[in-house]
This record gives sequence, structure tokens and C-alpha cells, in this order.
Amino acid sequence: MLLDPGGPLVLDTVLEKVGRIVPFDDVRGFVFHHQDPDITAGLPRLDARVTRPDAALVTHWRAQALIRHYGIGLPTYLVDAHDWRLDLGGRVLRFVFTP
Repeated sequence: MLLDPGGPLVLDTVLEKVGRIVPFDDVRGFVFHHQDPDITAGLPRLDARVTRPDAALVTHWRAQALIRHYGIGLPTYLVDAHDWRLDLGGRVLRFVFTP
């Protein structure tokens, strides 16, 4: 899971640091907890790099309402439609919604 990877100004640095830990192709989930451009504007570049068929954008309905305007191809997993949880197959991420 890659959490809030950031906008174009920081995305190259983030991806370089991720690559020091795991290959980018091993990342199957991209969590965006809010829709602000400093968090989401790099999403089209990420979407273009994703090759995994099981990769997904993980977010909630409010962020997704605006993120969808980026026109990305990744499917969206809405945590609010799944009791604020994401089952990773043996591990469950629980999301706590805060205003």
C-alpha cells in the first residue's frame, strides 16, 4: 500500500524512496485519504505506471467524487462501503474517518 503519494512536485522523490524498499510493481493499493491536489495531482502519472491487474485506488466517497475528475483507469475501492476496512488477505487495515 502506498499512502498519499503526493502531487507532481514530490512524486519522483516518493517513487524513488519506495523503490528502495520494494519494486513499484509490488504496490497494489494507493490510498488517498483526501482529494486536495497536494495529495492527488500525481495520480494520473501513477495510474500510467501501474501494471498490476489487481491494483486499486483506495479512498472514501467524498474524495472519490473529486478524484474521478482525473480520469484514471484504476478501479476504486471505497472503504466507507466496506465498513471502513480493507482486507489484505490475513491483515486488515481499518480506516478511521475524521472530519
